[in-house]
Amino acid sequence: VRGQVRDHTGLPVAGARVALAGWPSAEQPLFTWQTETGADGSFEWNEAPTDPVMLQVGKPGCEPTSISTARMADGRLPIWLAKLATFTGKVVDAETKRPVEAFSLIRGRVWNVVAEGLEGVEWESNEATSHRDGSFAVALGVTPGSQVRFVALADGYQAAASPVFSDGVSQEFTFELKKGAGLKAENQERSDEYGR
Repeated sequence: VRGQVRDHTGLPVAGARVALAGWPSAEQPLFTWQTETGADGSFEWNEAPTDPVMLQVGKPGCEPTSISTARMADGRLPIWLAKLATFTGKVVDAETKRPVEAFSLIRGRVWNVVAEGLEGVEWESNEATSHRDGSFAVALGVTPGSQVRFVALADGYQAAASPVFSDGVSQEFTFELKKGAGLKAENQERSDEYGR
């Protein structure tokens, strides 16, 4: 089996892990195998089984994928990895501009965007992420066309929401939190309290 891993722009992906994930005809793989792609994104498995097998391909910063060796074309297996987009930025005190020591971020899936505001935001409160020292980096999905926004929560501060942006496109944003009665992510039940 010979293959090449490329990103969404067609550039080779070096250092991607390619591993045997399973046999469609067997419950458990009979052995393990893995390798890394070279500088040109290529890999080779000289002792591969003749039956089709499933390969798992991944690299940090990319969405992992699985592919069957039955999809080989012209003696090569073309594999595409989508780079994960990230939401990065800072959370600062609105008055002093100093970093907020500890805070949480909650993702909201936006179902409809209208001219006067937002409708249909589904907050993922059970998947809040905790951050420290005023900075964050969160992996975004790769769902084309979906819209998201985030809310930042910290003790002693009012919640603040990001603007709406496309999931799958890297974004950077600074939340400026105002002092006040804060909301706690773990007992927040109503999405409309996060602001629109």
